[in-house]
Amino acid sequence: MSIRVMTYTEPGNRAEARYGVLTTEHAASSYGLPVVVVDGIAYGSAEVYGGLTMTHDEDLPLADEMITQAEAAGYRLHRIPTL
Repeated sequence: MSIRVMTYTEPGNRAEARYGVLTTEHAASSYGLPVVVVDGIAYGSAEVYGGLTMTHDEDLPLADEMITQAEAAGYRLHRIPTL
């Protein structure tokens, strides 16, 4: 499963919003913990700055499980509710 996210992959003034996916379907994912993949490059929780921003409009148990796994992996999640 994958969830679309927005993150920053560079610190400081050079930071640009980058869009990618939080997924367990990448070779860098291990033990069921997700990684963020932006432009084909996997980033661990220590490599993203400011956490992950996501819209959570899906009421799927799998999405909730992915969020729990992401928090266990050390990602900070910012959820933006959809109207």
